[in-house]
Amino acid sequence: RGTAPNLQIQKCSQFSGPGKVWMRVDKANSPFADVRVRRAISLAIDRDALVKTVFQGEATAVALYPAGLNPLNQAIEQLPPEIGKYLTHNPTEAKKLLAEAGFPKGFDTTLTATPYYRSPYIEVVEALIAMLGEVGIKVTPEWVEYGAWSSTSLRGNYDNMLYGLTVSGEPLDDLGRFHSKAGFNLNRSHLNDATLDSLIDQMLSAKDDSQRQALAFKIQERVVDQAFALVTPIPFDYAIFQPRVKGFLWAGSFYWSGPYLERVWLDK
Repeated sequence: RGTAPNLQIQKCSQFSGPGKVWMRVDKANSPFADVRVRRAISLAIDRDALVKTVFQGEATAVALYPAGLNPLNQAIEQLPPEIGKYLTHNPTEAKKLLAEAGFPKGFDTTLTATPYYRSPYIEVVEALIAMLGEVGIKVTPEWVEYGAWSSTSLRGNYDNMLYGLTVSGEPLDDLGRFHSKAGFNLNRSHLNDATLDSLIDQMLSAKDDSQRQALAFKIQERVVDQAFALVTPIPFDYAIFQPRVKGFLWAGSFYWSGPYLERVWLDK
């Protein structure tokens, strides 16, 4: 902007690649099998601080997906208050829930991630570790080379917690990842939740748009309420181009770059 003020700049929330924290909920002796622990972790995360510091203000907090990009995506403001509260930063309540779950002094655990994603996601992991440490959860990072990451960790093979990016496209497909039959390479928290399975089955077979949206919202509310997946703020994405380029509209996904160019023309 400083050196080329005539450039056109468009920005929006990324449609793909939100960072998520997954936790193994399928291990009976794991702290993460207790919803109170998962909710405590969500309450320990200061999403506003991540936006302001790690992303330098160039990001937005979301429930699961950017709300403005699809009517099936639920905004934080649309969540019922008794559910939306788990996306706020409340370390006092987090410590209370941990104590109720039998961890008054917290516990030690690991978080698997890959340095392949580079900045700012390495900094996100570091910030998450610091935030969880403030409520007594001591997290040791396990950095995995990307080749091993993509063939093992990202397919659901990790011990405790996992942080990584996921491609988000059609919400009907993305929400289906929380189904117990999705396969652990998609269902990375190893969920087996009968309520979610039923809602997802109904959503995928719904013929009416309003019914489909209502079910999609219920699925997202269930995921947030049970803290099955915790989404870190999504950075804005940008398109920067010369003034002579006309008709271009950036919606935050390079996967759709072809259709974007169908409307573009050059005024020179």
